[in-house]
Amino acid sequence: KRIKENINQRLWNERRGTYCAYLINEAYSAQSATVCNLAQALCMIFDIADDDRAVTLLRRTPFALTGIHDIYPLQITDRPEFDDLPYIQALWNLAAARNGNEAALTAGLGAQIRDAAFNGFTSNRFSKSDQLLNACANVAVMLRAIAGIEFQPYGIEFNPYVPACLPGTKRIAGLRYRNAIFDITISGTGSEISKITLDGKPMNSNFIGCNITGKHSVEISLTEGMTSESEIKVSDSHT
Repeated sequence: KRIKENINQRLWNERRGTYCAYLINEAYSAQSATVCNLAQALCMIFDIADDDRAVTLLRRTPFALTGIHDIYPLQITDRPEFDDLPYIQALWNLAAARNGNEAALTAGLGAQIRDAAFNGFTSNRFSKSDQLLNACANVAVMLRAIAGIEFQPYGIEFNPYVPACLPGTKRIAGLRYRNAIFDITISGTGSEISKITLDGKPMNSNFIGCNITGKHSVEISLTEGMTSESEIKVSDSHT
């Protein structure tokens, strides 16, 4: 709690609507103009960015065709693509889904797919560890954002966020969860669950306890429900 309070008190810049990456001068009282978007994504995912800060971050952070920049303003480095790393974009996609910003989620998915198409997971511009992170990031967004799977201490919860650009039926087959295997089907778009069934039987909630065993099918029907301010700031950098 104290760490969260200090981050929001000392690093949040109300005028810019972003977190600064660090404090400067001898007293560490002045905020830098540099933003670390890995840190900002984690602030949104772990509920540090409260009181509409997450909504503001998603709206005001410059978004380029290649995705969210690692560091902003852009730094001169020896890495191409201005340090656009797919796993950082994946974290922003999770944050966008969590906060219901369909525009940010749609643009973020496009950036991830674009990178996979043009560079692949084994691009020479990535280290071995980054290659692994990038591959995991694409899987994570499908599971945790599109399917909305949240692993809780005592079970598994489903909170899908499917943007309008992905209509139709989405399927995940053979997902292993502890001693169970799930085949998951998601129909429609949006974030509101209109119907959810387990092995064809209606469920009273979107939660399945961790003691479940064997193979099961989960079917989810969605209706539109993304209600937060759905917009992004387009970056002037499209390299």
